[in-house]
Amino acid sequence: MNGLYKVQKKDLTRCAEVLARAFFDYPMYRYVLGTQHSVASMQVAARFFVNYAHRYGQVVAPTAQIEGVLCTIASPNHRLTAWRLLRCGGLALSQLGAEVRGLYEQYDAFVSTIHRNTITEPHQYIICIGIEPGRQGQGLASRMLRPALAAAEAQGQYTYLETHNLENVGIYARYGFALAGEYPLPNSDITVYTMLRSPGAAATLNAQLQMASR
Repeated sequence: MNGLYKVQKKDLTRCAEVLARAFFDYPMYRYVLGTQHSVASMQVAARFFVNYAHRYGQVVAPTAQIEGVLCTIASPNHRLTAWRLLRCGGLALSQLGAEVRGLYEQYDAFVSTIHRNTITEPHQYIICIGIEPGRQGQGLASRMLRPALAAAEAQGQYTYLETHNLENVGIYARYGFALAGEYPLPNSDITVYTMLRSPGAAATLNAQLQMASR
C-alpha cells in the first residue's frame, strides 16, 4: 500500500507487542484469555493473529518503527483450518490452558458463522488495527486504513470487519462502513458488531460532503 511499511517476518514480534498493548483491555481478549489474561498471554494471542495475517494476507505499519499495525486478509483465505492454526502459533495459544482453548474455539465458531452469514462474495477482511497507546490520536490508524479501503474499492470489493466496542461503530461509519448486525456472544457480556463497506462508499461519502458544504 502506498506510503506504508510492509511488515517483514523479523517485525512480527514487535507487531505482537504493539497489538498486545493496544488491545490489553479489549473485551474479546479478556473473554478468550479469561483467568490467564496478562501481558504475556496477550502477546501470545496477538502473535497468532499477526502470524496468520502475515502468512495468508498482509500486515502493514505506518513506518518501519511499527507505531501501529493493520492486519488484512482477502476472502476466502481468512478461513481458519486446523493446519493453519498450527502453522501460525495455535499450539502456543493452546498451551495457555484448556479454558483458553475452549473459549477461543467457541468464539471463533461464533464469529465465523456470523461472517459467513453476513457476506459470501469476495471481500477484504480487516482482522485488526491497533496503535501503540502512546501514539494514539495522531492519525496513524487513518493513515493505514484509507489505503486498504481504496485498494478494496479499486477491486470492486466490500470490506468487512468486526468490533466489540460500540464507540468504534461510529468511528468506522466515518470511513463509509455501515452496521450489518449486532450479535450478543453467548455466556458473555460481549456484543459483536459486524460492519460492511461497499465498493461505492467513497463516492457516497464525497456526495455527502458536497451536500453538507452547500
